[in-house]
Amino acid sequence: SSGDEARLTALLERGIVNMVYHTPDEAEHVVMESDHPYQNYANNRKPLELPGHESMLVWFDPQTKTEKDYDYLTFLHDEGKAAHYGEEKYSGGHDGSSKNWPTIDNPLHIPAGKCTIGFVSDEYDNDWGWRLTAASAS
Repeated sequence: SSGDEARLTALLERGIVNMVYHTPDEAEHVVMESDHPYQNYANNRKPLELPGHESMLVWFDPQTKTEKDYDYLTFLHDEGKAAHYGEEKYSGGHDGSSKNWPTIDNPLHIPAGKCTIGFVSDEYDNDWGWRLTAASAS
């Protein structure tokens, strides 16, 4: 609808959504990503939304790497609350560390059409960062 397009255009203009794909055969996809490499001292919250959908699957690019446990992403139910979907912290891969990023083969299911992404980094090591894809599951 034109309302959805207006919202997506507004998100694109704010730099929150980098790419949106609309094809008749595929679910709607949204791609979001950090700077590459990401900045230290990050404490960012951004909305992740698939307008008109009631659930989504989220997975990360295989290049995704952050400092394990210290630089992490969280999927919050909404901006003001601590409740989260999936793990409390998604992080890792820096210097060969273990990582728990959802993959295209094992995506995170979020039973909502929108949530808030929180990204936190400390003052020390950083890496390539993250890129996620969210696709409608409804």
